[in-house]
Amino acid sequence: MSLVESAHFLCRCLSPSDVLHLSMTSRCWNQRLRDQDCWLEVDLRFEQHPGAIWKHLIASGYVKFTKSINFQFCAINNADLQSLPSSLTTINLNGCREIDDAVLMCISDVCPDVERIELYWNVRITNMGIQAIAESCNKLTYVNLSGCKNLTDSSLRALSSHCLQIHHLDCTRCERVTDAGVEVVAKSLTRLTYLNFYACSQLGDPTTIAVGTHLKLLKLFDLCGGRYLTDAGVQQLAEGCVRLESLNLTWCVNLRDASLEALGRCCRELRALSLHGIQGFTDTGLQALRRGCPQLEALDVVGCSGLTNNSPEYLTSLFPKLQTFKIHS
Repeated sequence: MSLVESAHFLCRCLSPSDVLHLSMTSRCWNQRLRDQDCWLEVDLRFEQHPGAIWKHLIASGYVKFTKSINFQFCAINNADLQSLPSSLTTINLNGCREIDDAVLMCISDVCPDVERIELYWNVRITNMGIQAIAESCNKLTYVNLSGCKNLTDSSLRALSSHCLQIHHLDCTRCERVTDAGVEVVAKSLTRLTYLNFYACSQLGDPTTIAVGTHLKLLKLFDLCGGRYLTDAGVQQLAEGCVRLESLNLTWCVNLRDASLEALGRCCRELRALSLHGIQGFTDTGLQALRRGCPQLEALDVVGCSGLTNNSPEYLTSLFPKLQTFKIHS
């Protein structure tokens, strides 16, 4: 193994702080560890002082060509991320609750090639930061906004206007978005295969009608807690999104057998379905689902008191491929 190959191997096995220490042991290692392939991915999740290490990497010039950085659940702040390489395509800031729009402004200024950004539970981020990202980073394909509770339809409109390649959008617990915002998303982001509005109880039929009308490639849809959703909305969703493989309707309490009949007619590729907590379903609806969805591997009917039998043994007799009986927790 050559020294260059050894350097690449060590960068994959050691933490960034350990690699930095190795670079200080000799001029030879310092040179070898400057090879751009050593730093294509930088993972600082398990570092004790991730901000200080990142600043050192920036100052030393090691990360000029880095493609991916991962700060998930790191204790970092705006000052730690004032400098970023323009080469970045993937940025994970999940759970970095001390950062705000200033970091997103920095990303928008210097990282035009970002394709994936994860911002789970970044509670200080606002529409202004998302708009800046959307306007500058139009190569985005994967966006995680889960738990960003300050965001409204303005963020959805910005992404829909500028980032037409998005195929994965997670808006879990974004309680200030409305059906109107989702309609804009559905009309513009037609490449979506993953769309998550878990715990967005404010959404209802207009959301599923728009999704069913425009998002023909959708494979996963989550509207857990959609208290305004009715059978009419599910019917439109089922008829339009025939490629669905995973659907979460947990606690959509207004649904009845007509929803299961629609899914059975249209969504033959369904593999995971959560109906947790919906009391309006009966055995008639379950039989309609059985006839149309033979591929089901996961089915949650916990709390569906309208069913006479929801034991694993009985469900397996209806759906032979079932392996999972609880999805919602």
